[in-house]
Amino acid sequence: MARPVTKAFDNPYCQARLKAAQYNEKFKSREGAAEELNIAKNTLVKYELDLCKAVPVDIIVLMADAYHAPELLNYYCSCECPIGKGRIKKIEQKNLEQITLQIANTISEAEQTKNKLMKIAEDGMVDQDEEEQMNDICQYFTKFQQMVGELGLWIDKNMK
Repeated sequence: MARPVTKAFDNPYCQARLKAAQYNEKFKSREGAAEELNIAKNTLVKYELDLCKAVPVDIIVLMADAYHAPELLNYYCSCECPIGKGRIKKIEQKNLEQITLQIANTISEAEQTKNKLMKIAEDGMVDQDEEEQMNDICQYFTKFQQMVGELGLWIDKNMK
C-alpha cells in the first residue's frame, strides 16, 4: 500500500483506492481514480477527507466495484447509513481458514442450541426463567450470522 501522505490515509475509501492501486496504476492518484469513477477530483477529495456529510450510495457502489473492495459496502451500511448504523455489524476481513474453523466450531453447537430453543418454544411463550437461555440463543445466531457475513465478504473479495 502507498505511504500515508495525507490525513485521508485512515479513511476507508482512500485505503480501498490505495490497495486497488496495486493492480490499477490510475488509482495511485485521486485524479486517475476520479476519472475511472467518472466523478470530479474535488468530489473524491471531499469523500476521502471526510468533508462530505454523506457519500452518495451510488458512489459507494462504484468505488466498491472499481476498487474490487466489497468491504466498502459493509462499511457504509454499518458505519454511515442512517438506517444500518448501529443495526448492522461491521464485518472483519478474515482469511478462509479462520472463517472455516469458526463456522465449524459454531455448527458443532447447533444441535444443542436447537434443542434449547425447542424446549423454550414447547409452550409457545418465553417464561421469565427462560429469558437468559433465549438471550444465549440469540447471541449464538448473531455470532453465526456474523461468520456467514465474513464468508460472504471473503467470497466477494476472492472469487468474483
